[in-house]
Amino acid sequence: MREKKLLTEQEWVYQYVQNSNHPLPVVMGTKGTWGKDGNPWIILIAGSYEDLMVMCDIHETPHSHIRRMTIHDLVYYAASITDPATVKQIMHTWADPENEEGTS
Repeated sequence: MREKKLLTEQEWVYQYVQNSNHPLPVVMGTKGTWGKDGNPWIILIAGSYEDLMVMCDIHETPHSHIRRMTIHDLVYYAASITDPATVKQIMHTWADPENEEGTS
């Protein structure tokens, strides 16, 4: 049986954009599936620098983490969140949005 190849961030984003009429900014890794060396990461993805700046502000991530990415004819912007406490908090929020601080 042939093992399914895992997609890289760039491959995933490219497929997402190609298969979407109106791709929206994305928060990857909310289920702990992205990371390095067994440590989960959150990766913020957007088609514009400005959109990613807003996402970074929402998730309290420095703009210095933003990187410009290119795959084939696609340019997008990404920022990795690697701080374990921040990653855990984002994962918890996405797992149960009703428990987010400030909501009733």
